[in-house]
Amino acid sequence: MATSGEGSDAEILLAEMRHRLANTFQMLAGFVLQQMRAAQHEEARARLKAVHSVVTLAVTLQRSMAAVSGETFGLHLLEMTKAWDTLGARQGISVTLEIENGLAIPDKAAMILALVIHELVSNAIEHAFPGRGEGQVRIGLSTTADGQGCLCVRDDGIGIDPDRWPALMPSDRALTGLWLVESLVARLRGALVVARANPAGTLAKVRFPL
Repeated sequence: MATSGEGSDAEILLAEMRHRLANTFQMLAGFVLQQMRAAQHEEARARLKAVHSVVTLAVTLQRSMAAVSGETFGLHLLEMTKAWDTLGARQGISVTLEIENGLAIPDKAAMILALVIHELVSNAIEHAFPGRGEGQVRIGLSTTADGQGCLCVRDDGIGIDPDRWPALMPSDRALTGLWLVESLVARLRGALVVARANPAGTLAKVRFPL
């Protein structure tokens, strides 16, 4: 079992890693911008501009994730949703958010819940709409009648077979990010259910104590 001192050391190390990651993204964005300005062909400039936009979004997401707390969670989620929507728009995918007014997320759960949402939304954008030029991902965050938190991430994509999902091999779960989501939800002391959405797509629902 880790001592409080070990926990503090881990938090300091994690903060340093985030800082270094942010610097790396900024350096990469600057490099791509330089290459874009130096490019002589319009197609090359257009492609580099697209890469620069994605890297810039990554910087925004990383900064927002690093600063999230219970008090700032709503604003963080709004900022993240705008970034996901911008990123998904390249594939015709829109990302929307509906969050219950006054919902309070505990500080100790804020970072983990933010990571869960990030994984579920990113997974939907990447896997739910193969060969399609449009789609929608909806994020919902509310409280249940018994006072628990309830996160729903729903897409209108190709859907997932609910009978096959529990039997996915570890390699499949790694590819879809499910292993990370399951691990994070366990840290929340929550429960994850993945099912086929009605009328189409996939619904991932997480219930967790507040």
